[in-house]
Amino acid sequence: MKKIILSLIVAASAYASTELFVKSDENILKLKDANVYFGSPATLVKEKGKSKVVKFQGFIDPANPSVIYATKNYKLPLVESKDIKADGEKASIELEIPSQNLTADQALAWEDSGDIFYDKCTKCHGVHAPKEFDMLSWEGLYFSMKDRAQPTDNQEMQILRYLYAHASDGILDEK
Repeated sequence: MKKIILSLIVAASAYASTELFVKSDENILKLKDANVYFGSPATLVKEKGKSKVVKFQGFIDPANPSVIYATKNYKLPLVESKDIKADGEKASIELEIPSQNLTADQALAWEDSGDIFYDKCTKCHGVHAPKEFDMLSWEGLYFSMKDRAQPTDNQEMQILRYLYAHASDGILDEK
């Protein structure tokens, strides 16, 4: 009996800590009380039929307390909402998101932005791996070359999010 209970506890904790990523045809998934940026990582809290309750965690900029950022440098926003719970410099929010807008596959969530980055940024030179530079360096490099690449506003957001997320000081590994 103890083995069964222990197995259930281990399975439940593994299930509860499932990492999911927001996917959307738009750069921002607009919910009733929040805007969630594509690719944002979240932890599964519970299933609710055709939706899931997920938790986003990150850092909050005191000058902009309605946004959770992935890192302390406030370059990669995850969620915008008035319902963010702050605890010092850290913040979190639980949101119900349609299951169709969540995936456990990091590569799938970031696929479109990666494709745009490689398409736009290899017109004039060879490709650089996102891990080659930190977020601040990518920002400077990107803005020095964006006139040549001529991205739309939506593409610019996707490229910068991709570079920030996958940078040497980013939150993701390129897959």
